[in-house]
Amino acid sequence: MSLTVAVLNSKGGVGKTTATIFLGVALAETGRTVEVWDADPQASATEWAEDAAEAGEALPFAVVPVNAASIKRREVAADVVLIDTPPGEASIQGAAARRADVVIVPTAPSILDLKRVWATLDSLGGVPAIVLLNGANVRTLSCRTAREVLDDAAVAVFSETVRNLEKFRRAVSTRPREVGGFAAVAAELLEVMREEQA
Repeated sequence: MSLTVAVLNSKGGVGKTTATIFLGVALAETGRTVEVWDADPQASATEWAEDAAEAGEALPFAVVPVNAASIKRREVAADVVLIDTPPGEASIQGAAARRADVVIVPTAPSILDLKRVWATLDSLGGVPAIVLLNGANVRTLSCRTAREVLDDAAVAVFSETVRNLEKFRRAVSTRPREVGGFAAVAAELLEVMREEQA
């Protein structure tokens, strides 16, 4: 059985593509086959994969450009499919959410970012979702407050907070060598996969 995951937030700049690529690498390192569907018209994930391949360090999975129509009909050929989505494209976001077994909602822990989390969750039509606190400093009040607010609202949140690290920014367009907190996120996601199979 495979798991299809949409990485989705209606807000831009929250690290969807970075989370998709790093999570894909972390999942591949567990021995799972992975495919990334790049649904963003800007094609950032596709460009990342092409740049990495040209540099002689290809990503350990295929990145396939898709649109709203092909998301619906494309066959799954991997253990885990990650769909990288654009902000502000309701038709693509809707298609990705409908195809997904679970949605990951990456967000920074600021008030403005959390407001978009609520809007994103409301748009999912009941598809299970897990919030990923991304690009955060775990020692800050805003990070602790964000987790408390999400917990109080009974929103599922990954246990791991992905830190705001320079190594993630430097790894763009390369094959990431260190996945940091995304390894723990991958482990939690695989637990979801096991529960789906049970």
